[in-house]
Amino acid sequence: MLAIMAMLVATASWAAVDVNKTAHAELDALRGVGPAVSKRIIEARKQGAFRTGRTS
Repeated sequence: MLAIMAMLVATASWAAVDVNKTAHAELDALRGVGPAVSKRIIEARKQGAFRTGRTS
C-alpha cells in the first residue's frame, strides 16, 4: 500500500492534478494510471487525504 501511495504522489506532481479531488475519469485518462489504479486512488482517499510533502 505504501508503494501505491508513493506512486500516486509522484504521478500527481508529474501530472499537475490533485489526486485528492480529481474525478475518476480524469485520473483514468492520465498516462500510467488507467481504470484499476484510478479506482484504488478513489478508494484510498476515503481513508484520508494524500500528502505531497510540500511545505507551501
